[in-house]
Amino acid sequence: VGNIRFAAAVRADHGGHAAVEIQDGTVGKRFESEKLNAALAAGRIEDVSQVVVAAQKAELALQLTLQLRNRATSAYQEIMRMQV
Repeated sequence: VGNIRFAAAVRADHGGHAAVEIQDGTVGKRFESEKLNAALAAGRIEDVSQVVVAAQKAELALQLTLQLRNRATSAYQEIMRMQV
């Protein structure tokens, strides 16, 4: 529930642009990796390193997204604990 409220607050403050851009980039990298995996399985790609690099990029993008979410959630929780 806290994450949902935080996401709504971020969207309200910034129009959601930063969060949406990060999420779109992560999804785009994952889609590209899946596309290359399918092409490799179908025999349309001979250079396996392309597939490995795409998979690593997708993994790094996901890890970055998770770290940003965790830090933002932690900051939100810290703010909510503050006495006013």
